Amino acid sequence: MKYPMLFLLVTLLCLVPAVLAGEFPENMIQFEVSAEGEVENDTITVMLRYQTQSAQPSVAADEVNRTMEWMQRQLGSFADVKSRHRGYRTTPLPQSAEQRGREPIIWQVQQEVELRSTNIVQMQQAIARLQERLAVTSVVFSPSPQLHDRQSDALTRQALQKFRQQAELIRKELGARSYRLGQLHVNSYSQEPPRDMFLQRSSAEVSTMSIAPPAMESGSSRIQVRVGGSIFLDF
Repeated sequence: MKYPMLFLLVTLLCLVPAVLAGEFPENMIQFEVSAEGEVENDTITVMLRYQTQSAQPSVAADEVNRTMEWMQRQLGSFADVKSRHRGYRTTPLPQSAEQRGREPIIWQVQQEVELRSTNIVQMQQAIARLQERLAVTSVVFSPSPQLHDRQSDALTRQALQKFRQQAELIRKELGARSYRLGQLHVNSYSQEPPRDMFLQRSSAEVSTMSIAPPAMESGSSRIQVRVGGSIFLDF
């Protein structure tokens, strides 16, 4: 029992200089303010998928590769549309107990592609052409990083101005001579637009259907900046 008491005594002795020096928070006020605004969604991201099946995985993989080459040739007409290959998967399809050992394993090969552009017209035209073979699985609108940062900076200035006004109001209402800034935290939050999902279809279904490109409305996203912290009042 001696050691816990000794530790407590040493701790209290270490705290005495801080208390005498007045370093503990006195007359501290904590509060938070925020600023919100809308930002135009000027970027569209579209996910496409191509999948096929075969008893020989190499045959299915070759078909996927040839389709990707066809896609790149089509995208050559749309300079503002950028593509990036995403997930590539080769998986055996599940077989029933009766099929096992009697029928060959069917392999499914799937390739996902991401398209991104700030030119919505070109994106619509590109999708209309690519849907001859590929299926659209999602469409998302969002602000470009430059536009997002510009709006976020403007909202940060507004929130900081609100913080100063709130601090001055508190000082005046409580009768303090002045205030000093303590801690300050600035955080930005973005409300992402909903992801539009589309029915997944096989390559055979896509090739035999006349599919119109999805309707596209860019809309806007909401950004919120919160400024929170503390001030010390001097009376």
